[in-house]
Amino acid sequence: MKELIEFISPTMQIRDGSKIEEQGRTTGSEEWKKQRGETGSGKLTKRLLVPTEKEISEKMFSLEYDCAKDQYRRGVDLIKGWESLVSKQKNVCRVVDQANNVAYICCQEGKTSGEIWWSFDFDGHLVKNIEFRLDGIKKNDDGVIRAIICCGDICTVIPSTGELKMEMIESSKVDVKIYFSSEDAQLFLINLNSGDYANFLVKVFF
Repeated sequence: MKELIEFISPTMQIRDGSKIEEQGRTTGSEEWKKQRGETGSGKLTKRLLVPTEKEISEKMFSLEYDCAKDQYRRGVDLIKGWESLVSKQKNVCRVVDQANNVAYICCQEGKTSGEIWWSFDFDGHLVKNIEFRLDGIKKNDDGVIRAIICCGDICTVIPSTGELKMEMIESSKVDVKIYFSSEDAQLFLINLNSGDYANFLVKVFF
């Protein structure tokens, strides 16, 4: 099982967008490196989410994303734009379909694969547990969206329900990685009139 997870789950940690980290592995076939997310392609940022003193004192970090409003909520703070907090994104965009009154994230037109990463560093603080929810996935028979959480070098596939709880996390560095393998796959699909709703939720308890 460990070998299977290691095969389908990229273990390379994207941290500060340096050229070395952007390069990825230099040996192995291109297909093998692509499976592991090590092709070195995609737009890297310096976005690394670190808890504030207030979050540490309250022993909880919470991040939500609402695709209808295209905004994050972190505690009482609102941050506009899905791209503003990602650590890596490749070939993806947010679409507002006014005809069907929905919004979602998908591959850019003409692209058949894409990815989004969020990276967290809890600065050595003991993480007791993590609650994760990923909602609003639409795909056809060929469309695939794969999501994983990597805590250090240990990666866990997020089940089809989109919900996952993890306890006694050994690493303070966590990455959420989402991969698209079809131009028809849609993520965070939501009605524009849905009101306040979190398509994406990460709660970390210290």
